[in-house]
Amino acid sequence: MRRPLPDPSPGAMDRLRKAADQLAAQDQRAPATDDASLVDPDYSTWTVARLRRRAAELDVPGRSSMNRAELTAALRERTGPDAQ
Repeated sequence: MRRPLPDPSPGAMDRLRKAADQLAAQDQRAPATDDASLVDPDYSTWTVARLRRRAAELDVPGRSSMNRAELTAALRERTGPDAQ
């Protein structure tokens, strides 16, 4: 039988709400993706999750097992000036 979880310390829920609000605010400040930013994006500022989403949009094979550097290289190859 499982033991019940202890009651959170005083103020724990307030700290948790504040942290969630900060994360939501950061997400809202993130630049919106538009067509202009996809032409020559600065992938160094993108999160790995965002790189993977863009790789999925471009149907990059093997993207789920790629690290940041590999994703960046693959995206540059697909979206660079010589890309078809």
